Amino acid sequence: MAGMPAVVARDDQESIAGEICLPRLLTVREVARPILQVSESRVFELVRLKILPAVKLGRQVRIHPAALSQFIENGGAELAVRPRTAASDANHRPAGRRPSQRSRPARGGAKP
Repeated sequence: MAGMPAVVARDDQESIAGEICLPRLLTVREVARPILQVSESRVFELVRLKILPAVKLGRQVRIHPAALSQFIENGGAELAVRPRTAASDANHRPAGRRPSQRSRPARGGAKP
């Protein structure tokens, strides 16, 4: 595409003529332990619940540094006030029970 400026991700945000500079997106691993001090699975959960904004590239997840900064500045307050919806309740299942497990009567039948 002739005439289009190149899009370049740079850490230093310096602009060079003809380039559009974008911040480097962070991986879940880069965000989890060193910055938020939580597990990678917790970061994935925050993204899945749309509490922490992220960019999904297929199965890969990237987090914009500005979105992470805003999340930190807000103190993760979305966690405390996030309303439960019927859809989120439908996806929740109690710990320790798989959907295929059913209550079964005790063997030997009822005792008098």
